[in-house]
Amino acid sequence: MAEWVWPAVAGVLAAYLIAGWRIAVRNLPRAWAAAARQWSVEDTIRGSVKGQTIFMTLAWPAYLTCLAISRRLDAAIDAGDPEALREKIAERDARIRELERELGMPPS
Repeated sequence: MAEWVWPAVAGVLAAYLIAGWRIAVRNLPRAWAAAARQWSVEDTIRGSVKGQTIFMTLAWPAYLTCLAISRRLDAAIDAGDPEALREKIAERDARIRELERELGMPPS
């Protein structure tokens, strides 16, 4: 193989692990909260957080993909909720009436 391949592979691997570590560190508060809800013993909580951090460091592309899909599904589900849509329309209509009153327009 070419002499540049191994340094390039090492650089890509280092960048992958650094990105994963930064994402894992950013996710630590959520990991602590989830572990505290699930476990009651301090050592078990710490072990759970360690496991989540190691997983996040190594599997962060899958985590970010699942997170993006979950957020898109949440948005689609929220947009299709008929009760929330009724509330949003009622708020919009109330705001329109308020603005019409402020401008001195006759009610429509």
